[in-house]
Amino acid sequence: MLRSVDATPFRSIELLRYLRPVLEANVSEGQDVLVVTDTAHDPMVWTAVATCVHELGATPTVSLFPQREADYQNPPPPVAEAMMKVDLIVLVATTGMFHCEAAHRAMASGVPVILMDSGMTADMLTKGAVTADYGEMLQLRYRREDGEAFGGCEDGSLALATRYRRHLQH
Repeated sequence: MLRSVDATPFRSIELLRYLRPVLEANVSEGQDVLVVTDTAHDPMVWTAVATCVHELGATPTVSLFPQREADYQNPPPPVAEAMMKVDLIVLVATTGMFHCEAAHRAMASGVPVILMDSGMTADMLTKGAVTADYGEMLQLRYRREDGEAFGGCEDGSLALATRYRRHLQH
């Protein structure tokens, strides 16, 4: 007889699949990476981020603090200070922290920030647009019914958004 098994613990496998390309493009071996999160955020998400950072040869440090009352509020002072001393920051909090003073100071000093805050969920990182093959999308050509390419953009020089807009106009 088959039993139903709770697959929740295995979702991290899917998370790593889609997180890896994003982090791989931004994380270098030997870097110190600060993962900024809060107690209201899904631990599966920030754990997967830290795991992927570690797998890429960098050192993840997770800063965990009580959820901020509103977007754009600074993290606690020790976290804000740590943001100035790392090679990369990944914001994975339930509130938006990208526009807080601490993030602005870190970016102004040259520390890059990956934005995954405002309540990024496991579903957002495993379903929908994140699963698209963006390499394949770059190869798309919108054609009129007669088979001609719009605007002579065979070389793909127009942005996808521009071609899409043209598609809607024709």
